[in-house]
Amino acid sequence: MLDLSTDKKQIELSPNDIKLIHKAFPLIRVLDVESLKLIFSREFNQLYHLRYVAISGDFKALPPAFVQLPAAFFRLVRTVKKLSLANIRFSWSEANRLAQLESLELLKLKENAFVGESWEPETGGFSTLQVLWIERSELESWEASSLNFPILRHLVLISCDKLKAVPLGLADIHNIQEMRLDNTSKGAVKSAKEIESKKPKFKLTIFPPETDSKDTQ
Repeated sequence: MLDLSTDKKQIELSPNDIKLIHKAFPLIRVLDVESLKLIFSREFNQLYHLRYVAISGDFKALPPAFVQLPAAFFRLVRTVKKLSLANIRFSWSEANRLAQLESLELLKLKENAFVGESWEPETGGFSTLQVLWIERSELESWEASSLNFPILRHLVLISCDKLKAVPLGLADIHNIQEMRLDNTSKGAVKSAKEIESKKPKFKLTIFPPETDSKDTQ
């Protein structure tokens, strides 16, 4: 694992820097980038063995791979199974591009990684995604079903207090087994319970726990 983290200085990764990383760590599998201002060059595509990528912070420019997903980038991201993004503040329409990551199994979107009121994933995307984690988002409406997340098993929503409802279409996903809601809206909780009622052996965790109105009197 290569950890590039600092909260005090600005770092730019030049083409030579990327070449040095590739030379020193030719089999690198985990790259953790946090609280940095970075400019990635095309040599980023030489890190063929990546399996996990975490990006957090205020960036001058992201790798084109995360914005436009050029063909050359697919040779890299084909092996990425876990992706964590935080505070990138792309529009939710850009999130749909991540659906093209063929090996992606776990996706964490934290601290307004994407911004906007609604997210409408495209049909046929996220075909390998098993775990979706959305934390501290201003998302209000979201459409999702087996057409977008065919094998999703676990959904986590944390501090998504503006989300009006959890997509009821998630109940159609055969594999979905667990859902966790922390500090979400009453509407989200209500819809999550409706999904639970349709799924046998489904685990729903809600925090803070709901209290019976009789207990509060």
